[in-house]
Amino acid sequence: MAIQWGNTSNDFRLGIDQVGTTLIVYGESVGYGHDWSATLTRSGSWSGSTAVSFYYGSGATVRKELYRQAVTSSGTYTASMSYWGGSSSVSRAVTLGSAPPAPTNLVGTRVNDT
Repeated sequence: MAIQWGNTSNDFRLGIDQVGTTLIVYGESVGYGHDWSATLTRSGSWSGSTAVSFYYGSGATVRKELYRQAVTSSGTYTASMSYWGGSSSVSRAVTLGSAPPAPTNLVGTRVNDT
């Protein structure tokens, strides 16, 4: 799936990507000279906070993975962060499918010796 991006504030934004049942939170800077530490806060279907840091001293867009977590239930997952120049947040609705049932009545048949 594609990264779902939140608001941009002072040349920085947060995004959430879903890879299978794992959610990955990214920070992306499009400005110059970001060098800070902040707290990433999770709410909604996940909760908690994680200390993160971001350094960016070049003139190109820089993306960094800030957090990842496997999720076990459908719901809305939100990540937010306040930092030296503002704040950014992003939410993603996740619908997980159910696992297929285990096969039953399996039979093995020998075809040949090899």
